[in-house]
Amino acid sequence: MNQNFLVENTPKTNNRRYKIPGMSNLEKITSNLSLTERFIFLLLLSATALGAFMILWNIQSSFLVTVPAYDGVLKEGIVGTPGPINPLLASTASDRALVSLIYSGLMKATLDGYLINDLSKSHQISEDGTEYVFKLRKGSTFHDGTPVTARDVVFTVEKAKDPVIRSSIAGNWSNIKVEAVDRYTIKFTLPEPRAGFLEMATLGIMPRHLWEPVDSNRFAFSSLNTDPVGTGPYKISSISFKDGNPDKYELRSFEKYVGGKPYIKKLIFPFFHDEREAWNALQKKEIDALAGFSPKRMESMVRADVDVRTSPLPRVFAVFLNQNKNEALADINVRKALSKAVDREKVLLETINGKGSLIYGPISPMVINKQEQITNIDTDEEDVETPDSLLKKAGWEYDEELGGLTKDGETVLSIEISTVANSDLQKAAEVIERQWNKLGINTTIALYGSNELNQNVLRPREFEGLLFGYILDRDFDLFPFWHSSERNDPGMNLSLYTNISVDKLLEEYRENKDPSKRKEILKNIEEAIRQDVPAIFLYSPHFLYATPQDIRDLDVGYMTSPEERFLDIHKWFIETDRVWSFLL
Repeated sequence: MNQNFLVENTPKTNNRRYKIPGMSNLEKITSNLSLTERFIFLLLLSATALGAFMILWNIQSSFLVTVPAYDGVLKEGIVGTPGPINPLLASTASDRALVSLIYSGLMKATLDGYLINDLSKSHQISEDGTEYVFKLRKGSTFHDGTPVTARDVVFTVEKAKDPVIRSSIAGNWSNIKVEAVDRYTIKFTLPEPRAGFLEMATLGIMPRHLWEPVDSNRFAFSSLNTDPVGTGPYKISSISFKDGNPDKYELRSFEKYVGGKPYIKKLIFPFFHDEREAWNALQKKEIDALAGFSPKRMESMVRADVDVRTSPLPRVFAVFLNQNKNEALADINVRKALSKAVDREKVLLETINGKGSLIYGPISPMVINKQEQITNIDTDEEDVETPDSLLKKAGWEYDEELGGLTKDGETVLSIEISTVANSDLQKAAEVIERQWNKLGINTTIALYGSNELNQNVLRPREFEGLLFGYILDRDFDLFPFWHSSERNDPGMNLSLYTNISVDKLLEEYRENKDPSKRKEILKNIEEAIRQDVPAIFLYSPHFLYATPQDIRDLDVGYMTSPEERFLDIHKWFIETDRVWSFLL
């Protein structure tokens, strides 16, 4: 039975022949042709077929467009080991760069210098400027899938104000009341109007459900600072460690980012001990991109597939003077002498090949360009007093035996400059050291790693002179750097500057909304600080960013800080696809 079944169901071979219509006519035609004629005929026929194919291909191509593809990898080197990747604690360039990618806030800056809604879908401001109400976008989630609610926003702001955490932004939020009106509505109440509050609302929002169990005393030591969860365009994929510290981060695009899924699929950030090591890695193609390097490095650029973008930033570099650690600095004539003795053009040239602007006050040229009433000139030019005459007025005379300036024949006038090792700041310090030593001031330099400088020198104010810098925000608010309430850590008044009149002006600048009045206030603040000489203002460097040429739609635009190079990273793309235009 089985055999018969198999035989009966075995398919029969079909020997029918099929003919292509018109083929018989073609055969009749070609049969009457000679071999040469047949060859020419077939050649013409092939050319006709190929031409028809090309016409059809071009018609199809006219309906195809090139679009960004969700793929590609960007590997950018970062100098220094990151500290806490936390919007409340980030202090170094590496911390802030990663925070900008992993976290997002209620508001977001744009490339043209404006602020737009981000996690919030809308915001309203009361007529008197003291109440701000934000509505969250429903459907926004953290990287772990947990919905973002008003309670997360309230938690983040309350933690920023927590004195135990010692956040550097605590002063901004200390007098502001925040409350959750409902699940998606947050209300901020300010004691007085603050023109720059929307800028503050760019603060990255932290997941309450993960951070709430962490005690404030352990806040800075939580593993969430190393493996953070946010709402930004990228989320942590993997972390490599070396000697207990993060050595490399891999980030993947976050599909539910409110600005849209980023095109570049993966970001890789290896960390380097210093700029030289990172620069060499760029030249060897071990990394694709590098930010914030010295202009002097351009002399050794060997890669032709890399573009270098240059952008001004509202940065101010100066030697901040600590009168509490060096009594001689309490005399304004000594401070003026130190300022006059610095050849800023030489500092700028030898430090960063002249790629920057000279400054003589607390405001960068970028701000000056936007505030027409402020001019970037040396206001002491009309002062005919020389550094020598100023020091003599202060009672310091040169002693041949001591080899320096002295008042009592025993103590030599001296100052120590603290700064970051293996950096442009070290080069600047060395130029200043030579110039001050030539004046008879015994000048030395103390060098530190960036993290060590921050923890052991800057925060406890353990320095006589600190060669360092600050970056002004989009509102050009000098309050964090010069108001007397910011003298101690976590404040950033590095010169421990105190001037009641300046304090009032700084407060008035924050409260006033009138652009013309704010310009005048800013001018008065700048002039008052210049006259007091709490720091030796030096220069404002340009920001350099080396990126691969195959990245499209990369634009650094209007930046106020290095991490803002990533403002539109979700729009960058490397790979492309071709699709029918009517499908878009």
